[in-house]
Amino acid sequence: MNHPAGLFVALAADAPRFGFIVSKAVGNAVDRNRAKRVLREAARITLSRGVHADIVVKASREVLGYSVDELAAALEEAARSVAAR
Repeated sequence: MNHPAGLFVALAADAPRFGFIVSKAVGNAVDRNRAKRVLREAARITLSRGVHADIVVKASREVLGYSVDELAAALEEAARSVAAR
């Protein structure tokens, strides 16, 4: 699923896992680490809502402009797209 914050790829899974690709295109080390922290928190929120999917996110520069709740909603939408298949 394309999202302005990055590319979200999800596959069905019994035990959910998350992977984040945050390259230098996102920014300097401070920006990349902030992006990873925000994505990890969004994943934690998503896990608490009972998502069952493996999700990989290739972050874009715009990820820094989104809140944790907005990113959690994007992760849930990616997981729902797997359930719909």
